[in-house]
Amino acid sequence: MRYLLALVCLLLPSVSLAQVNTLGVYTEDGPAALCSTADTPGPHTLYVMVRLGSGVTGASFRIEHSSGFTGTLLSSSSPWLNVTGDPSTGVTVMFDNTCQFDCPVMTLNYMFVGGSPDCSWIRTAKNPQLPGGGPAISDCAFQWRIAYWEGTHVTSGDSTDCRNDINYEEHTHFCRPYWEPTVATEASTWGAVKALYR
Repeated sequence: MRYLLALVCLLLPSVSLAQVNTLGVYTEDGPAALCSTADTPGPHTLYVMVRLGSGVTGASFRIEHSSGFTGTLLSSSSPWLNVTGDPSTGVTVMFDNTCQFDCPVMTLNYMFVGGSPDCSWIRTAKNPQLPGGGPAISDCAFQWRIAYWEGTHVTSGDSTDCRNDINYEEHTHFCRPYWEPTVATEASTWGAVKALYR
């Protein structure tokens, strides 16, 4: 028995880190965790969930949309009592002092109007009120850790093949909509542009 336990302990570190503590936006609230929805006008319900977790007591994030996404977040709710903040600007949800595995965090009710660019997306992102580089989870020892983000593609139809994050090689799940930060541009005149080179 001791040898079997030692073997299990040796094998555990070989589990890919991409398989733990994922915090994402999905179109289903069950284990399937689908992440693509058609941009049809009308109400749409999406779900923020912790998936593939190693045990969590809370989540902190904000909801981010791709440029040109035309939907509007109407309301949000959580099955947990301890919720502070707003998902649009930053929200923290604690799971009532219990350690959970693969659990719902929040329900998001959107109104889609249609006309979003194909392969638009909705995803979890860093809560600006917490340090770190992404959405966060509180582990079972109540220590904040960065979680892997995931999101939902918003497409013109069910058969659209949208790109996923190619810079994250370890992640084999397709719920990471391709994200490329855009550079802000401002209106100008030709004279103002020429003045830059004098």
